[in-house]
Amino acid sequence: DAEAAPAKSFAELRAEVEADAKAAWRGEAFMAKPDVLEAVVSVASVHAWRCSSFIRGTCEMAALLVFVMAYDGAINLADAEADAYWFLSQLMGEVQDSIVDEAVLANQAARIHELLRAYDPALAEMLAGIGLSALPALRISTAMFVRAGFLLSDCVRIWDSLLADPRRFAFCDYLTVGLLVANRGEMLQHQNVGAVAEALLAAPRMVESAKLLRTSYAICAFERRCSAEIAGARNPFPPRPEQSAAEAIEETLSEARQRLSSLWGRVRVAGAGGWEVSS
Repeated sequence: DAEAAPAKSFAELRAEVEADAKAAWRGEAFMAKPDVLEAVVSVASVHAWRCSSFIRGTCEMAALLVFVMAYDGAINLADAEADAYWFLSQLMGEVQDSIVDEAVLANQAARIHELLRAYDPALAEMLAGIGLSALPALRISTAMFVRAGFLLSDCVRIWDSLLADPRRFAFCDYLTVGLLVANRGEMLQHQNVGAVAEALLAAPRMVESAKLLRTSYAICAFERRCSAEIAGARNPFPPRPEQSAAEAIEETLSEARQRLSSLWGRVRVAGAGGWEVSS
C-alpha cells in the first residue's frame, strides 16, 4: 500500500489559505476593511490545521461568517473572528462531505437534474445534450453557494434560508433549480458549450435575490406538499417524466467531466470571471 502523505505544517496550510483568501469575495467593500482579511485567514487556517487539510470554499465561508458576526462594525472584530471560527467548525462538520466527496456531489448533480427535468424539461434536455448537467452542482451550489458568484449580502440572505431549513440543507437543490429556471432565457439562447457555461456561471449576478428565493420557496413547497413521495399526493405536481434518468445522468456526469477537463481548473479557481473572453 502507498504510504500516506505526511501531514502539512501549520505554516504550509496557512500559505494555502492566504493564497486562496486573496480571491475570496473579490470586489466586496467588506474585505477591504482593516484587519478583515487577516481575521478570515486566521479562521480558515485554524480550521485547516484542526482538519489536517485545507478545503476550498472555507475562506469564503469564513468571510461570510465574520461579516455576519461583525454586525456592520457593531461587534469587535476579534470577537467576531472567534464566533465565526466556532460556527464554521460546527457547520463544516455537517457539510464537508458535500464539498469534497465526489460520490455526494454526483448524487446531488443527479437530484438537481431530475428536479430540473420536472420544472424545465427543455433546459434540462439542453444541458444534458451538451454535457453540462453536472455543472450546477459542481460549481454553483458547492460550499453552500459561497463560490457561485453571488454578492456577499445576497449570499447571507440565502444562508438564512439554508440554515432555517428543517431538512438541513436540502433547500440547496431547490435553490439551484430556482436559479436555473430564473435564468433559462439567457442559457437557451446558446448552443455552444462555452457560451452556455458562461451564462450559467454568470446567473447568480443576473437575478435579484428576493426573486430567486421566492422561486425556490415555490419549488420547495411543491416538492414537500405535492410530490409523489408525499402520502396522499395522487396527482403530483409538476408531473415527472415516466422513466428515470439515472443511467442517462451517470453518462452525463462522465461526459461533463471529459468536456470540462480543459476548462475545469480555471472555473473552480476563478468562478464566473474565469469565463470572460479576453480581447
